[in-house]
Amino acid sequence: VVMKEDTARQLRGYLCSALLSGTGAKAAPTLCTAGGKTATAQTGRFDENGNEINIGWFCGFFPAEQPRYAVIVTIENANGYNAAPVFAAVADGITELENGQPRAES
Repeated sequence: VVMKEDTARQLRGYLCSALLSGTGAKAAPTLCTAGGKTATAQTGRFDENGNEINIGWFCGFFPAEQPRYAVIVTIENANGYNAAPVFAAVADGITELENGQPRAES
């Protein structure tokens, strides 16, 4: 046992609220519920202009009520790109496949 059940339930609630009204709103799938968190990891490396190369990432799970999947998306040198929408697309794609409705190519 890693933590108390009540603690896990509270943590799951916080991670779900991050998608509903927090920094992870762009990660909210349209076909299922989810929870997760955005972040930026520093690399200590710099580009030719002296800007630090960062890694943008999103870590999430779905469906929120009874999680079956955990997905981590990382984008090296993100520079304004956001990993959250990639998570949403993956969650929606898997949900469509589970429901027998393969995602149309776009």
